[in-house]
Amino acid sequence: MKFVTTLTVLASAVSFCSAVPAATNANAPATLEPIANGLYITTFDAAGNEVVEFTPESELYNNTAVPALGERSEGLEKRREGCGAYVPTAESDEANRLLLQRFNGNNVVLGGGKVSYAHNTAISFICVYSGGQKPKTSIAGTWDWVKRVKCGRDRGGYGQVLDGSGDWTAGYTFNGDRFC
Repeated sequence: MKFVTTLTVLASAVSFCSAVPAATNANAPATLEPIANGLYITTFDAAGNEVVEFTPESELYNNTAVPALGERSEGLEKRREGCGAYVPTAESDEANRLLLQRFNGNNVVLGGGKVSYAHNTAISFICVYSGGQKPKTSIAGTWDWVKRVKCGRDRGGYGQVLDGSGDWTAGYTFNGDRFC
């Protein structure tokens, strides 16, 4: 009799669990449509509105450089270092390389806002919460740390950029995701 009761309770629990819909995060931001390949420079105007300047990949030349950004970063929300969804390593590595290539010299100087580069399925980005300058090697080192230590290969993520001045994070994600 105990055996039959136990099976009945177990069967009831299984049917209850299968009837309950999977939990979803209603507060999770929806993904965006994938964006075109190229360089995106995002700043904020005096009213705090996001202003995006886009240069298609086909119009970028070896001498195209990122201009100095304004000092406004009010629209950016600082997040903890973290990992994201699947991003092919070859695509993220290329997006990272193409973004850094847009800066002249060995240092990146930014005042505020965010800079990103979309390449096929990946987006590489730098979020600037307070202006300053960082060595390119530190930004590349952050991307490498995310890939090798924090998140693993084929997985997006971001981390704090060390060295230099200012409060920045750098990372990469899939094309269509939100960041900064």
